[in-house]
Amino acid sequence: MDKLSNKKTAIVYDKWLSTLGGGEVVACNIAKALYNSGYKTTFICGGLVDTKIIREKLGIDLSKIEFIEIWNDEEKINNLTKDKDIFVNASYMDYTVGKAKKSYFYTSFPTKSNNNLKGIILNDIVLPLASKYIKPVEFSNQPTNVKEEHGHILYQIDKNIEVKFPYLEPKKQYLCKFSIYYPLVSKYDLEKTSYEITNCTTDDKIVKFDHLHNAIHYEIKLTPKSKTCNLKISFKNEIDKAFLINPRIVTFAPLDKRIIKLFQAKLINRLRAGYFRNIQKRMGSFNTVFANSNYTAKWIKKYWNCDSKVLYPPVELIKPNSSVKKLNHICSVGRFFTLGHGKKQEIMIEAFKQMCDSGLKNWELHLAGGLGNEATSLEFMSKLKIMSKGYPIFFHINCSRKEIEDIYLSSKIYWHATGFGENKNKEPIKFEHFGIAPIEAMSAGCIPILLNGGGLPDTIDSVDLDPNLHLFNTISGLIDNTNYQITHYKSQSQKINKIYSKLVQNYDDKVFRKKFIKLIK
Repeated sequence: MDKLSNKKTAIVYDKWLSTLGGGEVVACNIAKALYNSGYKTTFICGGLVDTKIIREKLGIDLSKIEFIEIWNDEEKINNLTKDKDIFVNASYMDYTVGKAKKSYFYTSFPTKSNNNLKGIILNDIVLPLASKYIKPVEFSNQPTNVKEEHGHILYQIDKNIEVKFPYLEPKKQYLCKFSIYYPLVSKYDLEKTSYEITNCTTDDKIVKFDHLHNAIHYEIKLTPKSKTCNLKISFKNEIDKAFLINPRIVTFAPLDKRIIKLFQAKLINRLRAGYFRNIQKRMGSFNTVFANSNYTAKWIKKYWNCDSKVLYPPVELIKPNSSVKKLNHICSVGRFFTLGHGKKQEIMIEAFKQMCDSGLKNWELHLAGGLGNEATSLEFMSKLKIMSKGYPIFFHINCSRKEIEDIYLSSKIYWHATGFGENKNKEPIKFEHFGIAPIEAMSAGCIPILLNGGGLPDTIDSVDLDPNLHLFNTISGLIDNTNYQITHYKSQSQKINKIYSKLVQNYDDKVFRKKFIKLIK
């Protein structure tokens, strides 16, 4: 017992763990590095994820680490980190500080500190006001199927589903409303369906059958005990496809109906991350700020007026497989969305269409990535499919890691266009801050052709490739470099196959963990 009580303690915080994205690879590797170095490690996240899933999806074993779920509650995190030896905040756009003896912040890109009139208006007036009337909806685990019908977003329920409602005021009464759609609704559906709303007390409830639309509508009055309540829906038996419709907290504010869709989407996206006053001062409370690239470090200095240490994130490298035949495929991997640093799939589709119209034959474009449940993302995907009609362009949506690796291994060329057409001085966040996918693609033997902006030029430089042949600024530049690589494929692919050792030196997960521990010591 004495040995355990004297053990060093560390807490890693990543609000977005359930997304299991690139930032989560960083956070999980930091947690593993600390645990391997003798720290009793705790992981704070916004939504719990089974460690078996983390191991399966990310290849990182965190089975010996304790996980605690906290969503948008800095006070709780402060209480947990108090007197701990180390606190690491690796949560994107979340500037929660800790009370540990030493604190570290890892960021993939900084947001403006806005220590001016605009910042005061945004952080002290607009966002607090918006948080009263606009309640973002967040899922602990991404639903397997999301679709839009008659203006409503439908989330498929397989066995159970959990929704988070943040920015609630404890002891204030709210109305929670949601509906469940069944293929053929009956009283039996009501009996086999159960729901629970945690972190609150519930009062009156109304349940209505809607035989016309095959749905059951729920209205529950609730009083939160904390800032976030969780709605959990589950079924006693196997069911045919059922969908959760429009889960929400009703505030009775007319503001919801007056705000145009795009502005509301941006506010919701911002509120999901949280709002923080005086970011520069917050950064001063951390012993070290880590940047994921030289590009990010440059903007940390500009936005926060502080120095940072560059620590490339770990990348799951894919060894070229001689048994997998390279096909005439161009691929690109990235989420399908428009807010933030969108991956510009529409630019790549336009370039490929021009190449086909100019005589390119027997080549295919494969676009892979996650698709969320936001209305703007669903509309964007519909637009891309319309653009692609009649051309050999294929979409791989929400596919497994194995499918992604197969796409890399079978493709000859990799494209990346994040930041195309954006203003690098006014909106640097819209460029690729680091770029994990291009490195994965190169490790699998793909020839990279990347936008000349953000952190992508550093990637080309880190493996000593010619920027004139592997970077582009315009659609015509993308087409010209691609045509060159197609014509000289044999000699160019031989160069790519020789850079694997350089990729390991810069981006291997073991190298990352070793560097992190060295830097904090």
